[in-house]
Amino acid sequence: MKRIISVLLAAVLLLLPLSVAAYATATDAQTAPSGGVVEPESLFRDGETVVLRSVADVATYILRRPSGEGEIHISPALLTTEEGEEEVYFVAVYGATGTLKKANNVIACFLCAFNLSSRYYEMVRDAVLAHVPEGAKVVFAGHSLGGMVEQQLICTEAITSRYEVLNALNVGSPYVATDASKREGTLVRFADRHDVIPKLGPGVFLPGGKTGLTVKDGGYLGDPDGAHNLSYRRGDLFGAYDALGVLNGGATLTVSLPEVVNLVA
Repeated sequence: MKRIISVLLAAVLLLLPLSVAAYATATDAQTAPSGGVVEPESLFRDGETVVLRSVADVATYILRRPSGEGEIHISPALLTTEEGEEEVYFVAVYGATGTLKKANNVIACFLCAFNLSSRYYEMVRDAVLAHVPEGAKVVFAGHSLGGMVEQQLICTEAITSRYEVLNALNVGSPYVATDASKREGTLVRFADRHDVIPKLGPGVFLPGGKTGLTVKDGGYLGDPDGAHNLSYRRGDLFGAYDALGVLNGGATLTVSLPEVVNLVA
């Protein structure tokens, strides 16, 4: 039995970077099922302010990157809930790319899966420390590898001792083998039923592997690009979950585009 488990684990570890590399270049795919997909134009009507009302909006903000071509986006934002309004910092992190020249590469995927430091993790961490003032409340959101890095950050003392982490929303991200006792804020994860990426890595074998996980079926069987990218932008699947990932929660994030810091990995 131990030998079988070892073989399966080895296969998962082998497939993780290969699968991420295969999906990494698909975020700009133009094919989509009719209706449902949130387009950037619907979010950025005035070119100055964007209001993120749902998980689908947040995913579009990350994947289409209309706020800038960088992989790391940091900005002050206004979080509105039924309890009122409060100023926060919104940190949105893009996923993996297919080239080793970038910090968000397949090596980072492998290291992150084991909760090990990578160049991308260090880049995102340092960007937060440099651009978010001490004592601020922080809301994280990330796709794929971006969500994995954020799972690490909300368990990192340099972050948790300096900020009040409210929330970390992941779309299409595997569970990272972090120490859950060190986690600050609420971890919320979303996956398409046919998206392979969230099912990879050693974290899938951990008791907490389904922490905060909501799974929807977008009908992308046989379409890995759609399952890993387009699915999360669909309002008919994820539009009922607010900007913090709460079903029918009503929370929104208002971001001022001129104040967004865009950093290239």
